Amino acid sequence: MADTEAAALELSNQLLHPDLGFVLFFCSAEYDLEALAHAMASAFPDIKLAGCTTAGELTSTGYERGSISAVGFDKHFFAIEVGLVAELDGFGLQQAQSLVDKLFLQGRHKQVAPSKGHTFAMTLLDGLSSQEEMVLVALDSAWETFLTLADQRVMIFS
Repeated sequence: MADTEAAALELSNQLLHPDLGFVLFFCSAEYDLEALAHAMASAFPDIKLAGCTTAGELTSTGYERGSISAVGFDKHFFAIEVGLVAELDGFGLQQAQSLVDKLFLQGRHKQVAPSKGHTFAMTLLDGLSSQEEMVLVALDSAWETFLTLADQRVMIFS
């Protein structure tokens, strides 16, 4: 069993700085995910977090298993918003549009860059769910509508 407290503390020692606005991490499924969520929240107070389990992690020493890797984003250069799709079954265009609209409104005030050429969405989906294609089609349709109206940088994590 991987030590969640030690992993979160090591990441915070490497990433934490006054302008840190977001941490994206990838971890082995060997971690106790609930304990890791609490440890990461404690290690990165008031910092937005998103993570995903992996079958292997890319680290500074190469490909590893049973580990955790992360990247931190400076709040002055990245306006990142996070959304959760809790139920992939039945997730359609209406839910996607609501999520994209919500994230857009949340990120609207963060004047870090013009959206054209500086905006993208990232999804972290369960590849074994058999629903990921339908969720991506709905998000893509909603995202196209969003890009027509956008004036801020926004990322989506689902």
